[in-house]
Amino acid sequence: MFEFDFLPVGDGDRSGDAIAVRFTHPFTGSNVQVVIDAGFETSGEALVEHVNQYYGTDVVDLALLTHPDGDHIGGMGTVVRGLRVRRLGLHRLAGHGGGSLRASPEVDELIAVAHGQGTEVFEPFAGAQFFGGAVTILSPTEAWYEELVVSQVAEEDGRKAAAVEEPVLLEAASRRISRLLKAVGVAGIEIPFDDKGGPGPRNNSSMVTRSSWRDSAGC
Repeated sequence: MFEFDFLPVGDGDRSGDAIAVRFTHPFTGSNVQVVIDAGFETSGEALVEHVNQYYGTDVVDLALLTHPDGDHIGGMGTVVRGLRVRRLGLHRLAGHGGGSLRASPEVDELIAVAHGQGTEVFEPFAGAQFFGGAVTILSPTEAWYEELVVSQVAEEDGRKAAAVEEPVLLEAASRRISRLLKAVGVAGIEIPFDDKGGPGPRNNSSMVTRSSWRDSAGC
């Protein structure tokens, strides 16, 4: 038996993951409950209710936080408080040189909450397996994760520096453009720019998992 349940997260503008999984342990035959990410706080509440109502238990054998964006980590504290989570796997930003990153305090707070609830907290890197190989961590390796954290820190430092310099540079550029436009008798214009970037080191550092089961028919 195996079941994946994807709970809705967010309003469409930003939606992460809140996933509940249950399956039969391939060796013991007992039921296993897993949570992967917990969306925002309301998503965490929905996960607690879902596990209680549909799985008929308050035990989560393993919870995994793929990365600490708000739409993934926001509800995990609620899950840890509302259910008996035996193990919580996440990556400690501060332990890999990322203590200055914006998400680091939230990660540390979640760890403290988990410890307070008696939950074991650990860092799963590529190759880690659980429940007889039913769940495997494919990425990242610890070395790759640390490389990505360094990139995140550099990216964040660059963003902070740009936030200080940009207004000054834009104002100076605007004055130059205005003088040029006045000289040729052209009305002022607005120059739009796009500050949306593609996937960066933050998302690339996400935990990648593989789930693999066989039912009684060998499928």
